[in-house]
Amino acid sequence: MPTSGYLIDRKTNKKYAINGCPKAESPPSDPRLKQKFSDHIRFGESELPFKVDLREGMTPVEQQEFIKSCVANAFAGAYEYLLKRTYGKEIDISRLFIYYNARVKDPNYNGHVRDKGCSITYALEALKECDSCLEKIWSYREHRKDTCPSDDAVENAANLLITGSMEIGHNLHEMKACLAQHIPFVFGLSINQREFQAQGKNKGCIQTPPENKPQPKNGHAMLAVGYSEIYKTFIVRNSWGPEWGDNGYCYIPCKYMLNQDLCYEIYAVANLEDLDDLDSKPVDKDGWFDEDETNYLEDCDNEEEYDIDDLKIVDGETEESEATYQEETEENEYN
Repeated sequence: MPTSGYLIDRKTNKKYAINGCPKAESPPSDPRLKQKFSDHIRFGESELPFKVDLREGMTPVEQQEFIKSCVANAFAGAYEYLLKRTYGKEIDISRLFIYYNARVKDPNYNGHVRDKGCSITYALEALKECDSCLEKIWSYREHRKDTCPSDDAVENAANLLITGSMEIGHNLHEMKACLAQHIPFVFGLSINQREFQAQGKNKGCIQTPPENKPQPKNGHAMLAVGYSEIYKTFIVRNSWGPEWGDNGYCYIPCKYMLNQDLCYEIYAVANLEDLDDLDSKPVDKDGWFDEDETNYLEDCDNEEEYDIDDLKIVDGETEESEATYQEETEENEYN
């Protein structure tokens, strides 16, 4: 059973929340949330470009701080991308609104929410029912993480309703086609500290867990925003701020993403109108590339600057005092 922990970087004294993405007990109940992307694929494998990179259309990478809101951060990033493509401007979505309502949708909800993370499935159900308001209405502050959103936030959210989502299979063609059709997708990934030493000379490079070692068990949600066919890599947006990885992004091997034991609950919010439009609207080729000169995994084995001992996973309730970090200073950024 994974602990409610954090990843501590002893070199920078940074603390990153993990275990914010537990697996759901059951799939979504609403049929609109269980559609298959495989029914909407527009391109055959031979028609896909060598590379898709949607980062130019993304909003700035967020910092979830010490709140286990990775799922909400991932969905907010996806939602903001779709809003930007639809309206041509950046619209900041409330992550705490999504996070609170996702925990309420959990079947084990007993009238009280705690900062224990939420599943991707329950976040989808919350988005379908409640959506999310603007960040300026219900802003990201640590003391609000377990607080019910205000009436103004609920009223504002009614203007931003989504229509549904699509499940993406553990299939490389599906994943790549989804991104080629300008649809970033949210996924949960089981991680350990070795796999996530994406700093220093390993900047942004994530390693596939060795099969002969204990498998990762710490769930974390992120957003896939591109791929490289040449280097068999996905381009992924994290929520640990722009200083982490490669300006807040990382590169995950396809082999890692295709492992059904480690990568789970892969979903995409398709668009802000009708999912049927996916089958008829033209697909532009912004973000498509026919060549790729960047080997994203080149430095994966470079441990000259970062050693595994520089990173540690601790339990948030029993070992938190062992970590040395500037929590008070960093939290003040949100006050």
